[in-house]
Parts: sequence; C-alpha cells; structure tokens
Amino acid sequence: MVDGNATAVGSNMSYGALALSNATVTVGNAQADSGASAIGTGSAVTVNGNAKATGNGNPGAFADDYGTVFIGGSASSEGQNGVGIVAQEGGYVQARNAVAGPGGTGARVYMGSTSAGFVAVDGAITVDGTARYIVCSNVNVSGSTVEKNPADKTVPTTRLGYDTYSDAYGNTVWVGNGNPAAKATVSPGLLPASGGDAKIVITGNDDLPNAILLTAYIGKTATAVTGQTAGGAATQTATLTFPANASATENAVYTVKASIGGKYWTELPFTVTVAKKASSHPCDAFTDIDGHWARKSICYAVENGIFYGTSDTKFSPETPMTRAMLVTVLHRLEGKPGFTGTNSFSDVKSDKWYTDAIVWANVNGIVTGYSKGRFGPDDQVTRQQMATILHRYAGKKGYDLKGSANLAVYTDAGKIGGWALTAMKWANAEGFITGRSATTLAPEGSAKRAEVATILQRFILWAGGI
Repeated sequence: MVDGNATAVGSNMSYGALALSNATVTVGNAQADSGASAIGTGSAVTVNGNAKATGNGNPGAFADDYGTVFIGGSASSEGQNGVGIVAQEGGYVQARNAVAGPGGTGARVYMGSTSAGFVAVDGAITVDGTARYIVCSNVNVSGSTVEKNPADKTVPTTRLGYDTYSDAYGNTVWVGNGNPAAKATVSPGLLPASGGDAKIVITGNDDLPNAILLTAYIGKTATAVTGQTAGGAATQTATLTFPANASATENAVYTVKASIGGKYWTELPFTVTVAKKASSHPCDAFTDIDGHWARKSICYAVENGIFYGTSDTKFSPETPMTRAMLVTVLHRLEGKPGFTGTNSFSDVKSDKWYTDAIVWANVNGIVTGYSKGRFGPDDQVTRQQMATILHRYAGKKGYDLKGSANLAVYTDAGKIGGWALTAMKWANAEGFITGRSATTLAPEGSAKRAEVATILQRFILWAGGI
C-alpha cells in the first residue's frame, strides 16, 4: 500500500502500480511513462486518484487473469495510439472516466482464451477530446461485458465489422472484430432501369485478411443482392448485380451493409439507385392512381387522349370535374372540330384553354349555359348536368336515346331537376351513370374526375369505341 503517489520513469517497461498473483496495491495516483500506469493481473489495484500512462501505445489501466483495477478518477493514455482502459481474460476495470490521446481508443474489451474482460465507466469516454464508445473485440454481445458508455450516439458508418447494441443503461456500444475501414465507395451509384453491376471498393487502415460480405437492402429488408470480396488486402473490391426496376413511378434505392465474418454488419456510406423504368403507358406517370378503383378507366381515357393529368405526375382522380373540363373532354372526343359561330357567354374569355370547346358545344346545342348569358366554366359539374350534356351529345351523334330506367329504387330521385329527368333515366338505363349506393343516385352531387372517366369509357364502348 502506498498512501501517496506511485510514479515510474524509465526507458524500458515501467509501471506506476502493479499487482501480480493475489497481491493488493493501493495508491493515491499512478503514472508511468513507458508502460501501463495501473496493472492488475490476478490481483487487485486501487488508485484513489488518477492512473496516467504517458508513453505511446500504453494503457492507463489494464486488468487480466480475473484481476481488478479500481480508478477513483480517470484512466488515461496520453501518448499516441494508446488505450485508456484494457480488460481481458476476466479482468475488471472500473473508472470514473477513460481517456486516450490521438489515434487511441477510450476503452477496449478483449475476449481471451477463456473469458472476456469487463469495463465499467461511470462518466465520459474520450479520444483526443472527442466522445467515443467502448470497443469490444470478439466479445459475445448476448453476454455483454460493457456496463456503461457515454451518451454520445454517433457511430461512424465507416468502421467495418462493427455493430451496435444497447447496454443495460440504454446506451449504444460498438461491438466488433476490430477491423476499421477508412473508405468505402461505389461506381456507378446510379444504374438504368434494367439494373446491372455496381463495383464496391473498400479500403482499410490495415490489411483486411478476411473476405468482406456484402448485402443490399431496400429500407430494412435484405434483398437477394449479395457478394463478397476476396480478402487478404488493404483494398478489396466486389461487384454486386442489381435487378431491373419493375416500377415506372419510383426509383429503387438500395443501401449496402458489409461484414467481416458475417456477425456484425455496418451500413456503408452510399446508396445504389436503379432508375424507374420508362413509362409504357401514358398513365404510368401518374403517382396518385395506383390501386384506385377507376385506374383502368382513367388509363383508357388518358390513352385515347380525352383526359390529361392535372400535372405531369398527378391525375387528381378525386378532384371534382368542372363544367369547362367536361366540355373540353367531349370536344377532344369529337376530335377538336372547328365550328361556325360566336361566343355568347360573358364569363368565357376568348383566350382560355376551354374557350373553343365551350363555344363548339354551345353552337351545336350540347350546352346552353345559365341565365343572363353565363356558362360557369369553373363551377363543379353535377351528375345530372353531366347526364344532360352527355344526352345532348349522343343526340347530336344520332345515337339511340330510347332507354329509360325506373329510378324509383333511388330514395333521392325526387331531387332530379325536371330539365334533367329524361337524361338521367337514359344514362341510368344504359349503365353510364349508376347509383353512388344501392339506394342513392346523388343527382346534385359533384362528379369527380375518376367518375367522369369511368362514365365516358362506358359511353364510348356502348357507342362502338373510338
């Protein structure tokens, strides 16, 4: 027992506090300039203050062979490439803080030939002033030997062969086989829709003797895209073959995880993107109709050029149809014919996208507008208005208008305007406009773009197609 401090200075291996073979050593502070500051090998060392090793590569505290080292303050390795705390072969080290200098490791646990070491750090673990984790080499995660690590949760993705898990305190800990990778790149990072090969290059700080296993993920799901390097060099390469992208609306974005030995997996700092396939149908560009009940009718209308999207990527199937939109669709269906006549509506300006369609429809008796010379181009078209316009258009084309359904089954049939009753009976009888439910027809309800596309498809096929 030394009530004061223990300091060792020398050109050869020297130790501040050393206990071997069941010995017990207690000191105030321990310091060594060319060896470990506090060593417990099958014995117990207590340093009430700090244990400091100033030589390069030397640990501040070291325990093995079931020895114990208790550090009341900090266990520090201030030289280059040192380790604040090392524990192996059942050795136990407890300290307030663990500190290492440039290129070092704050605390490291090794699995010896019989058992792993144990480290308990109550405060911070730092390397060259930056918070770090305890690194466990070849330690069984399920039998964790790490009790405490700092709150900082940033784990570099370039440390190949390391994984993380939460300890009993809810902190995140590095665990791995100790082969850090300095750099990982991929070329090309963007592949065509047909897929193809991407070359991955991994460069380690030292030789990486083992093959590196690679697996591509989409989100959290592992894919069948795998590969491995040959091993045995500081720089290793592997080629992954990515499949074609079946989607016409979304790119397939993969992350790649790497492992040495297949136990600990690290996500590499890049992604591989397989571009979406070229659209094989005009409606494939719309991202808002996948799974929609009216998709087939929408695609039919788009394919035949009678409907356009509301943008390059949106069809807006649930958006109410306006009166101008409906008349424009019929004008396209007719082939955008010319006309002789003038614009009689005060609210239809001469330079609008719908002007020609509305004037054409009015001249041909398909629409009449409201009173006082108004058409209401931006008004939402109701279902009974649509039936009426379609009925007039069918009459202009010389189609059969004899159909007439009994609408008594619909509880809201009384809401149909007298001016629209014949057209609604005809449209229902021919199957163009059916009920919104088994008992409601919703004649005053706004017709949505998906509904109109469906109704027009039914009408066109009834009339013999385009």
